[in-house]
Amino acid sequence: MARPLRLNRWLTPTRKLAPGSPGNEAVPKIDARKHAVPEIEARLIQCANEWEQALEIRRAVFVTEQQGPADEEPDEWDASALQLVVLYRGKVVGTARLYQPVPGTGKAGRFALLAEYRGRGWGTLLLRAVVENARAMGLTHLELHAQSSARQFYARHGFTTVGDEFPEAGIPHIKMILVLAPENAGGTPLDAHK
Repeated sequence: MARPLRLNRWLTPTRKLAPGSPGNEAVPKIDARKHAVPEIEARLIQCANEWEQALEIRRAVFVTEQQGPADEEPDEWDASALQLVVLYRGKVVGTARLYQPVPGTGKAGRFALLAEYRGRGWGTLLLRAVVENARAMGLTHLELHAQSSARQFYARHGFTTVGDEFPEAGIPHIKMILVLAPENAGGTPLDAHK
C-alpha cells in the first residue's frame, strides 16, 4: 500500500528543488482574461435561463415602464427569432431579437436595456451584434420599427428612415432600414460580440 502524500513536505519553504527536477517543471502561464467572464458582452442566448431573463427585461421595459400590452411579450415571432442578450459580469441586462419575415430581409426588434444600464454604450454593442448576425445570415437588408425617440440612435448606425411616423403599442414609431454589405453573406449567426 502506498504511503499517503504529505503536502506540507512539498510546500515548506526550506525544500529546494534543482531546476528541471521532478516537481519543479515549468508551469505554463494561464491568461486569466481568456478564462474569466467578460465584464460586458453581447451575444446569442445560450440557455433557457437567459431567455427567461431576457423576457423579464422586455416585460419590465415594454409593459411596466412604457405601459405596453402584456400579451405581446412574448409574441408569435419569438419562436423563430434569434434572441440576443447583453451580459454585464454574467448578468443579463439587455436583449434584442432578429428574425427573417421575408427572404433576404431581417427584422430587428425588442431592443431593451434595464434602466440602470442605459447611457453606457451597451445599446450600441447590442445593435452591432444584431447587425453582425444579420450579415452572417446572408441578409441584404435589416429593418426595424424604431421608437421615434430613438431615431437618431439608429441613424448614427447607418439606418435610414422610410415613411411616416406611426403608432405601435401606443408609442410613436418610425420604420428604418439598413442596407447590409455582403461581406459575411451566406454564413451562420455569430455567437458573440465583445
